[in-house]
Amino acid sequence: MPDVYKVKVENGNLSIQKATGGFPRQIVSGAVSGVMVGEEVHVTMKDGKVKVYTVNGFFKRTLPGN
Repeated sequence: MPDVYKVKVENGNLSIQKATGGFPRQIVSGAVSGVMVGEEVHVTMKDGKVKVYTVNGFFKRTLPGN
């Protein structure tokens, strides 16, 4: 069974944590929201762009915003 993660944005800082516990890992600052899409974290930034990260916090790519 794949791991389940919790994504949280607080004061512009996005962190991810396994649902079973453990320490949260801060991925990026300047975030408005974030969502898990498969094994990726899609983060909407203040400028409207969407940055894509792995669950381990590695940057993958940027998607254009609205």
